[in-house]
Amino acid sequence: MAISTDATIQAGSYGVIKTIKKSQYFKPYGKAIYLDEISENIEDGNVFLTLSTDFQGKTKIEKIFQGQLTNPSTAELLANKGFQITKKSFDIFADTILLQMDEYEANGFLVKKVYKNLGWITLPRPDGKRDLCYRAHKLIGNQRGAYIGEFDVEPLGSFDEWKTMVERDILGHDVLDLTVVASLSAVVNGLISPFTNGENPIIHLCLDSSKGKTTACEAATSTMGRPFEGVIVKTDNQGQQVRHQSLLQSWGATDNATITSQAGNQGAVTILNELGKNLSKNMTQLIFNLSEGSDKKRLTTDLKSRVSERFSTVFISNGESSLLERCSAKLEGLAIRVMEIRKPITDSAEHSNRIKETCRKHCGHAVPLLAEHIISKGGIGYVMPIYKKWLEKLKEDIPKSHNQERFVEKFATLFVTTAEIAKDALGISFDTDRIINFLIEHENENGKSRNVALESYEKILGECRTNINSFYHGEHVPNGKIYGKINEPRNKTHNGKKIAFEYIIRKTFVEEILKKYNFPNVATCAKAWSDAGVISRDKDRPTRSRKIEPNGDEEEVFVLITYRDEAESDPPRSKLVKLKSQAKVLLADKKGGENNDAINSAGNC
Repeated sequence: MAISTDATIQAGSYGVIKTIKKSQYFKPYGKAIYLDEISENIEDGNVFLTLSTDFQGKTKIEKIFQGQLTNPSTAELLANKGFQITKKSFDIFADTILLQMDEYEANGFLVKKVYKNLGWITLPRPDGKRDLCYRAHKLIGNQRGAYIGEFDVEPLGSFDEWKTMVERDILGHDVLDLTVVASLSAVVNGLISPFTNGENPIIHLCLDSSKGKTTACEAATSTMGRPFEGVIVKTDNQGQQVRHQSLLQSWGATDNATITSQAGNQGAVTILNELGKNLSKNMTQLIFNLSEGSDKKRLTTDLKSRVSERFSTVFISNGESSLLERCSAKLEGLAIRVMEIRKPITDSAEHSNRIKETCRKHCGHAVPLLAEHIISKGGIGYVMPIYKKWLEKLKEDIPKSHNQERFVEKFATLFVTTAEIAKDALGISFDTDRIINFLIEHENENGKSRNVALESYEKILGECRTNINSFYHGEHVPNGKIYGKINEPRNKTHNGKKIAFEYIIRKTFVEEILKKYNFPNVATCAKAWSDAGVISRDKDRPTRSRKIEPNGDEEEVFVLITYRDEAESDPPRSKLVKLKSQAKVLLADKKGGENNDAINSAGNC
């Protein structure tokens, strides 16, 4: 490397060699600044230098990009940190660093390979081929590298102790079992997402306080890192204090911070603790962004272009309230992206404390072992056949429901595939049959609720009952707003079932309800009602022509149906009609003037 000056370091100072009348002497410019380490980021190729100097008897350490040696403004940045450097001496300083870089390589020191993100990456080899590697606390695979990011993923304690805890306290407890498998499945999802739907599953544990949801999240975190709240400070190998956070993060961050923290993640689980800490009034867009793995575009360091880094992971969340209920929009796209679990998790406080204590002392071993196993078996060529096998099987095993195929692909197949691979990789007997049975039970209980458009049917009927006095029904005549009419047909059937009630509802009232609760448009909802057989409609439209007012004209209305084997046992009635009915019962049982009093009393309500 050609150096333009006679820069050098002598006697603890950096400076230049001057020559006067064939006599040389050393002119110092400041205390020596040493090159301790050269690092290259394998993700973006940037090279940065670790520099040190003496400052009042203490060693000051600072990192700069190699390119900053060309920018005199670096002098001010370093001077602020205690380095003896000025704009006048900057070129001399830069040349002494370049000389040390030559010596660094000549003395056989290796450039340190580092990275800031977690998960899968492919790296070039000298022969032109590429190696599949996994970024954990160190690079897993056939190349070297060290993690310098913000998360605490350094393995702690013993894998065997952690494994013993899993076999004793996790296996056989359905939600804990699924949660640990789901955390490991982030590794699998990060690898196969380019070949599947590419979405990130979101599991939300929705239970009251002290039901084990935080325990489950700590167990999930422990597969790759240490579970703790807040930040901890560690001392690195150069004596610098570095702040780290846990993969067990908080919902309390802003939506932008939550998304941005995921940029570049290609297979490391993310835990979001305590939904109640999130102050967003509407989480709809955040859920879509997390599921789709899309980071908002942001400026690069040169402020010239905007980049957006995708991410592939699995999110495990917890809270006392429903995640879907925090989304104002009623969209099927949301319902299929979030798997909400409301079942009990731990057996007792003792059970919970035992898991937490082990996970905090023994953690961070499972994911590197899983990644190493996948690489050794052939990477994507090993995983995809297992995934495809389970995909076909689970499409048959999981009960048919609305969007069943998406649930099978997005959640079930990923989890069961991971359980099979992890069984070999970790030597832990994850029970795939038990996991499948849990998923089947979940679908039996929740599959129907994913049909958000069909959910609007119940909401409309509920609003009709709330506003029952605005409907003609029985002997009741509305006084004021009129929303429709409710019939109780005798011996009338629809799709082979006996009808209990027909709700004949004005279009404007239906549209008002759908808008009020942020349901999809009328056409989408009407199709769902038709598919479910809960609407009477014309062939070419979802409405009928009916009279509402006895003396009125026919108009276009929606006719929603309830059935005798499914509907309420009593017809919806206003208070007036109910009281009149009660009075008639009294009339049948009693005689005399008090019966007339009961009727009159009901009539005056």
